[in-house]
Amino acid sequence: MIIEETSMSSKYQITIPAEVRAGMGIDSANYDIVWMKIPSGEFAIIPKKKLGKDENPMMRMSGMFAKYGNGHEVDDFIKEKRAEALRENL
Repeated sequence: MIIEETSMSSKYQITIPAEVRAGMGIDSANYDIVWMKIPSGEFAIIPKKKLGKDENPMMRMSGMFAKYGNGHEVDDFIKEKRAEALRENL
């Protein structure tokens, strides 16, 4: 296990060492850092790429649920269940 250490300035600022930035995929200053408290009481640090000047934040979400299907499967499932219920009630 490698332990990295950094100092904090009088303004509570820290510098993330280059090796740590590289390991987190931070390759430029276009990132914000998100701190998240996890149930164990520790904190997780997550890099988040800043939005471009004309970037729509909703477009970042495009495709993020692709692993769950494209939505048509859900529509087809609902139609199928409605048809079954209709047949059962006739």
